[in-house]
Amino acid sequence: MPKTCPLPDIEDYCSQSWYDDIDHDQNFSPDESTVTQSDCNHLVGTLYNGFMVYGGSAVSEVEGYVCGDSDDNDSASASASASASAGSASAGSASAGATDGTGGSESGTPTTGDTGGGPGDYYCSRRSREKCADVDPDLYAYGGDKYNRNLLDHPEDAQYDACWTSVVELDMAKPQYSVCVANAIDEDDAASDCETLCNDFNTLVKDACTEPDCDVLELVDCVLSDGAWTDASGMSYTNDTLEHPAKVGSDPDMTCDGEPIVVQDGDKDPFVGGVSFTTPEGMTASIGEFRGLIGHSLSNCNTTTCDIVIHTLVTPTTNLSGAYADATGNGGLFTLGGVGFQALEPFSGVYYNTRGSLVFPTAEMNGQAWYRSLTLDGMPISSGHETIPAPITQIVGSRTSSGAIVLNLTYNLSSMGTIHLSLRSIPN
Repeated sequence: MPKTCPLPDIEDYCSQSWYDDIDHDQNFSPDESTVTQSDCNHLVGTLYNGFMVYGGSAVSEVEGYVCGDSDDNDSASASASASASAGSASAGSASAGATDGTGGSESGTPTTGDTGGGPGDYYCSRRSREKCADVDPDLYAYGGDKYNRNLLDHPEDAQYDACWTSVVELDMAKPQYSVCVANAIDEDDAASDCETLCNDFNTLVKDACTEPDCDVLELVDCVLSDGAWTDASGMSYTNDTLEHPAKVGSDPDMTCDGEPIVVQDGDKDPFVGGVSFTTPEGMTASIGEFRGLIGHSLSNCNTTTCDIVIHTLVTPTTNLSGAYADATGNGGLFTLGGVGFQALEPFSGVYYNTRGSLVFPTAEMNGQAWYRSLTLDGMPISSGHETIPAPITQIVGSRTSSGAIVLNLTYNLSSMGTIHLSLRSIPN
């Protein structure tokens, strides 16, 4: 049987003479030659954390790696190694890709980075779980700290606070989440749109860090097209195709975090809003604060009016909490997980510049809302992605002298009740 050797330091590994004859059965025969840099990169993967990837297949040995033996170098080596659990890889390098971008997906299923290209919806990055900002203290992390584990066991978690996705799945056997972009022409177009969404997320991270003791130490790395990034354990990657966008459906180990986002051209400002829900029976629910982005443009101005187009109105997928009460005043707290909202296309109205009011007399906002889970007083009520069409016709608002947009939107859910949404932008 193959013997288990101590795990080498990652910096020393590529200068050692342990492996050279590497075949596609994952049988490793040592000889006197030094492993080449490319072979080493192809084999090692995130060996620093005890998780190797070779040729797209995971070979794991948490306490060490399996050494070949020149007298006993058969397929038993691979089968013994593959039986070790890969699920305990640390969060910072849990995505099991090789340093040159080849290797397995985050749950160990072989992938090549080939997206198929062409028009459609795209995962922004299969490294999304690593796309986090470092916020101090993490209490102020936008969307909540997703890597809130014991730092003695997971010191890399200290750098992962405000994450691009609303959930980070630490169980590598389950699908991993990615922000998704809608209606891209090809991978390059998807990369451009996804980088826009990522930069928008960084805007929200900074906007949420309003307390005097809050500091954003590092923003999310939003360059997705170069495949170059460094994880929280210090492992550097170059030309990592798993960082690039990939066609939705091309990787069975990935799923979208909420609905794919429609990216429109134009400048955007962050906004802060609130939402309330009232039923005919008198039950109420409210969320005191949520954040998103809004973009608008003015044209055809005269002495009294301008045409206004709201080209972007989006609350990226996040987790929100609020309070509810029945008609008698009894109630509690609720949480919506993976909730988001967007206007699927621009909508237009009139800005009365002499008094600052906005009206949308003929416009219908083609809205879309979604959520993943609902919890009441800590008890799960529903789970599973739900998408809700939200065509909204009742829209009024104003535009201040500083350029801030104030909107009030009302959506009638027939016999179920009415949702009121209000927001105010924060001009840059």
